[in-house]
Amino acid sequence: MSTLQLEDHIVLVTGALGTLGSAMCKAIEAAGGKAIRSDLGGRGKVDIALDVTKEEDWKAAMSEIGRTHGRLDGLVNNAGIGTPGDVEQTPFSEWRRVMAVNADGVFLGCKYAMPLLAKSKAPSIVNISSASGIVGGANLAAYNASKGAVRLLSKSVALSGARKRPPVRCNSVHPAFIEGDMVDAMVKGRPDPAKAMAKLNAQIPIGRLGQPHEVANAVVWLLSQASSFTTGSEVLVDGGLIAGDTSTCFIVANLLRWGSFVWTVEPLNATVRAELDALPDDMLARLRRIVELIQRHGLQRVHGPTSSIWKGGSGKSDSRARMASRE
Repeated sequence: MSTLQLEDHIVLVTGALGTLGSAMCKAIEAAGGKAIRSDLGGRGKVDIALDVTKEEDWKAAMSEIGRTHGRLDGLVNNAGIGTPGDVEQTPFSEWRRVMAVNADGVFLGCKYAMPLLAKSKAPSIVNISSASGIVGGANLAAYNASKGAVRLLSKSVALSGARKRPPVRCNSVHPAFIEGDMVDAMVKGRPDPAKAMAKLNAQIPIGRLGQPHEVANAVVWLLSQASSFTTGSEVLVDGGLIAGDTSTCFIVANLLRWGSFVWTVEPLNATVRAELDALPDDMLARLRRIVELIQRHGLQRVHGPTSSIWKGGSGKSDSRARMASRE
């Protein structure tokens, strides 16, 4: 039997009616496991109605699973929400709502599932964080904070669970943009949804959004004995987003490699214009700032036999100006 199989595994999945949750349940069952679907009552057909922000709901859910199954082999803390807003724009009430679902819900799940997980021969917790739990965004104050909390909580739970026999493993999964409900909501409110979607695709090094089953496959691997020596880890399912150098400095270097240009005077060729149109708005603003700095310092590109450098208006290499152009 393949170690990827979850035969006879009892796995609770929160947020099971969403795009990712549904894909995870299908993947778990395809691998031979029993997926216990939980979500808010009234959203659709579930095995257990569960508001992840309510302690009493978690206690009742664990009592029901204990009564019907006697143990829990896996827990997937998948329920989550996300709303945009920087630190000034985000109302405190919205901050608390996002933190309650994304962070408190994961804490409560790990806390109250632990006794049933301890009865399993190979227990595993998978917490769904995000690429935004590793890198920040100016307009994602609450979401960044909540998903970053999931990342470090997972490591703490992993170290605590490692003391048990058998160990209770715990890992976090960090998806980037995945086709489905959340991405649809992100682009729907934009003035030009098609352009917004193109920008999302352009940020992923492999050039496309992720598919729900690609996240689900990673979850199945972490639940299975194929990952038996993996705990306290963060698994990126992001098409290379975090690994790739998407800094403004890198983008500017590549744009300038195609030929010098002046932002407000010289017309940009079609290739450069397409690249600029695909940039996120905050990165585009930073790029404008860098070009302004280059112009202010009178930098000129001087080509050598194997490389090129930027020199100031005097013709001498200006390291301070080069550093300023990286802001």
